[in-house]
Amino acid sequence: MPKKFQNREIAQKTIITAAGRKLRERGFDGVGVDALLREADLTSGAFYSQFKSKDELLLAVIKDGFDKNEKLFEMAVEKGGPRWVSKLLRMYLSPEHRSNVADGCLLPTLSIDAMRSGREARELFGELISQVVEKYAQFSSESGEPLGRERMWAMLAIMTGGVLLARAVENDRTANEILEACRRSAMG
Repeated sequence: MPKKFQNREIAQKTIITAAGRKLRERGFDGVGVDALLREADLTSGAFYSQFKSKDELLLAVIKDGFDKNEKLFEMAVEKGGPRWVSKLLRMYLSPEHRSNVADGCLLPTLSIDAMRSGREARELFGELISQVVEKYAQFSSESGEPLGRERMWAMLAIMTGGVLLARAVENDRTANEILEACRRSAMG
């Protein structure tokens, strides 16, 4: 029997979290609303009381994914200190992150869905990723100088592409080689 929630915020968060996991695993076109509801153990009434459509849900999942990424970046800055870039790259370009598609970063999994889903998703994605670049480009790198926008964009591209490629291969040795090469390259 699907769950019923008295609290609208809890129901919405439950849907976003469950949908985020499924969308990362299967992609926007690879999973329907019914499967998302089964994952969240909710009824269609609960879904449609929160979201007008699956497209609207994707926007919420993208926003939630960027909020989670922000926490990862903050942890890297906090725990890594002046070596935060190294800390971030070790966490992100790791075998653990490669294996954890459902709970991993949205960039390697949902970038393509944002691109295909239409203008609103692309605008939101662009706005949120630009905010990440603006914020973290100002932080000092190991050299003591600000990281800079160009390096931050390049790092995000290398990180995202590295995880995507590592997930696309079956062989762990090859995947680890990809991750290591990307870590070294992103350290610049």
